[in-house]
Amino acid sequence: MDRALSFLQIPCTQHPSASSNAFMGLPAKMVEIGGQIIEGLWQGIQARWEGVNTNVIITTNGWIDDL
Repeated sequence: MDRALSFLQIPCTQHPSASSNAFMGLPAKMVEIGGQIIEGLWQGIQARWEGVNTNVIITTNGWIDDL
């Protein structure tokens, strides 16, 4: 290839790797976001469960007091 024109031509082997570099971090970011979603869901379930437990304890204590 002529050195004067070499900067104008992109070999086919470089083009796909150049475009895929922009997406290389995408799977890791998706895993990170997915983990955050799961963590948020788990925290929501735990918070709701604590609320249910509190209501059950209050309700059963009322029943026990009535006996």
